[in-house]
Amino acid sequence: MPKRKAISKSTRFEVFKRDSFQCQYCGQCAPDVVLNVDHINPVSKGGDNSIVNLVTSCQECNAGKSDRKLSDKSRVMIEKNQLDSLQKRKEQIEMMSEWRKSLSSIEEEEISYLADLWESITGYSLTDTGIKKLKRSLKKSSVNVLSGSLEAAVEQYFEPYETKDSVEKAFNMAIKICRIRSKPDHSPEKERIYYIRGILRNRSNYLATTPVALHNCTKLLFLAVDYGVPLEFLEETAKTCDFYGDFEHKILEYADNDELWSEMGYVEGDENA
Repeated sequence: MPKRKAISKSTRFEVFKRDSFQCQYCGQCAPDVVLNVDHINPVSKGGDNSIVNLVTSCQECNAGKSDRKLSDKSRVMIEKNQLDSLQKRKEQIEMMSEWRKSLSSIEEEEISYLADLWESITGYSLTDTGIKKLKRSLKKSSVNVLSGSLEAAVEQYFEPYETKDSVEKAFNMAIKICRIRSKPDHSPEKERIYYIRGILRNRSNYLATTPVALHNCTKLLFLAVDYGVPLEFLEETAKTCDFYGDFEHKILEYADNDELWSEMGYVEGDENA
């Protein structure tokens, strides 16, 4: 007599799922009845523990069946259901494979578009490292956001007549801009404030080398907007002021608000502001 092997827990679960947790003899379902896994072709007659030879049976049917087989009709239907299920799984795997291929193709087209865009606006082609950075960014952002970030970075940081360091800086800043624009709390106003801060930082060695000063600059910009100073005025002043202290004084004067002066730690009209 063949030795009966225990049916693993994972195999039992797969059989239950396949049979929708329903006894294939009487039709009763869990949790109304306790379910077991039964052999279609009994072990005593050469049956094994393969899933195609296993069927869901309630405890009562299993106890009364002994080593009798299901009727020929029942067995044919079970085998047909198994084959149908396998066919559906095969079709789904094929569809998923095609889907992955299409996604890969779309990503390649997007990368090609972004690389061409970068070359057209800078005159420089991307290195393999640049391509890898684009691919990583695309996983967290969209091609529209990334292309807009490339254009914004070139406008602000790229110097056509300088060394290629300018190109690398512009590209790295584009990746940072994309990261900011992809955040859930991103807003055009906040982005423009950071853009203005970038202008000031590039024009002031004091801000570039003093973290506390940069923090206070950020604070001033956000407070100025809260107190009604237009972004256009902030940007124009950032581009034309002689030094950061000059910018700060002009913004405080424009706001003409005691609370803003106080929040920035000054007394209105202070000559040192």
